[in-house]
Amino acid sequence: MTKKRKHDIELEKNDSTLGMSLCPTTLMSLRGGTVSIVEAVAVNLPDVFAAEIVPKLHFGATLNLAQVSKSYRNAVWSVAGARSFDEKLRVFSDEAYGCYSPSGFHRGGMCWAAGKNNVLAVRALLESGMDVNRIDRVCDGYTALHVAAYKGHRAVVKVLIDAGADVNTRDTSNRLHFGTPLFLAATHGHASVVHQLIKAGANVHLSTSTGLTPLAIARNNGHWGCQKALIEAGA
Repeated sequence: MTKKRKHDIELEKNDSTLGMSLCPTTLMSLRGGTVSIVEAVAVNLPDVFAAEIVPKLHFGATLNLAQVSKSYRNAVWSVAGARSFDEKLRVFSDEAYGCYSPSGFHRGGMCWAAGKNNVLAVRALLESGMDVNRIDRVCDGYTALHVAAYKGHRAVVKVLIDAGADVNTRDTSNRLHFGTPLFLAATHGHASVVHQLIKAGANVHLSTSTGLTPLAIARNNGHWGCQKALIEAGA
């Protein structure tokens, strides 16, 4: 009788348990060594993978994993996966800058995701319970909507507005003299975002502490599309 390898014995021993979650094709692939147990869990037990494996990964490894396949990406940017992301980003920031950032003062996951135009991450972070209007003190006192407006990321702006983001919130660092997301979009010429914000109720008359309105800054920078949208809205 051919002696069975330990690997095969372990698989047989757990067939009754695995069989309830893993399809026959996956079990065959495991035995044949064409897929790893990590891949099998990610595909067949995504909730377990997101809750038990993803939180143990370093920030960089998490981002890399999300690029490997759809199954990994969905696990990383699931609600369970997102719950650990903010802390990973804090640790990464501490390591990168060689200092400790007190809770609430590191670059938060929401602003990071908004800046990267990562709609999946933004949605997951929102669904995990993160406050859509959270102020990120390291990120110039911005909310995620400030960042998305600054970058011109329309899809993220929509997700944030739909989640209840305050379109008239001001930055708290005074770097932009307490500017609103509309002011940022107008500054950088993102006319489509200007339209989105106005439609969502952004006040076109709010000025910075130096007296600049969104229309004035759009005019100063030669952003004609933004000027047109603001004037049509009564600016």
